[in-house]
Amino acid sequence: MGSLLENTQPIVGFATGAVAILVAGVAFLWTKGDRAARGRKLRPLIIMTVLVLLIGGACNRPINQPRNPSEGETTFTPTPRGDGETSGSVIAFIGVDGNLWLLDLHTRRRQRLTTHGHADSPSWSPDGRMLAYIYEEPHSGIRYVHLYDILERVDRPVAGLQDPFLSDVTWSPDGRYLAGDIGCCPQGRIMRILDMRDERIVSKYEYSLGYAWSPDGTQLALGVEQPVEPPLPVGEGTSNSIIIVKVGQNAFRKVIEGNREYLYWPVAWLPDGRLVYKRLCTHCAGEGASPELWEVKIELDFCMSLLKAMAP
Repeated sequence: MGSLLENTQPIVGFATGAVAILVAGVAFLWTKGDRAARGRKLRPLIIMTVLVLLIGGACNRPINQPRNPSEGETTFTPTPRGDGETSGSVIAFIGVDGNLWLLDLHTRRRQRLTTHGHADSPSWSPDGRMLAYIYEEPHSGIRYVHLYDILERVDRPVAGLQDPFLSDVTWSPDGRYLAGDIGCCPQGRIMRILDMRDERIVSKYEYSLGYAWSPDGTQLALGVEQPVEPPLPVGEGTSNSIIIVKVGQNAFRKVIEGNREYLYWPVAWLPDGRLVYKRLCTHCAGEGASPELWEVKIELDFCMSLLKAMAP
């Protein structure tokens, strides 16, 4: 209610001012000339006042300002655009009540999937059929990954992806794997990879900060801690490097090595093979202390052959 009044205050003020101008004009014209002359002069004044009201109302239309999702604003996740029945037509979002909702853009029909207000991290499969999300049991505090089949309208938990510190869930670009990110701080995080063909955990990686799927969904770029000498004044004496792992294998390739001057972590792996990452200067001050975006070209074929050669 407070935000509504706040948004409509400019309109009320504009209307009051316009009406005041009209009343003053009428009072002035009423003392000048005969009735016919007053009518001719009054009509333009009325038309001008109406135009002012219309323009003022359009320019001061209430606007819903974006807010932080933690303050109760919804976060939207549309279905991917493809050839499926629900292509781009359904939006999954966390409502102000903390529950997971679906909105059909064609029918405007809303559907609530959870009831206790402990859902987050909705993520559609690449074909737009399965919606993965995290749901926290209100009594135990355990966070589970759930899958909702939008065609069959069936919701179920996924075995193997549950933890009190489960914070995010993402699909591989090919839809074969589902990744659960576990951890409450940048250090000591765990990534569990589930093969959706048989819903079996095929990989578990320890990392520290940032991850990105390869375009073909077979590899992951991870930010990992590594010790440096002499120790850094931050991060308990460690730096952050970027490695590439092949899902299902433990071998890895280090593509960017952290040092005393810089920490690195991946952000996104683009379809053309460019790996976008952040670089943080550990000794810089002012603007230089903010992370910078960089990129490096990753050849998938080379990575695949190298990883196969390193595999036991």
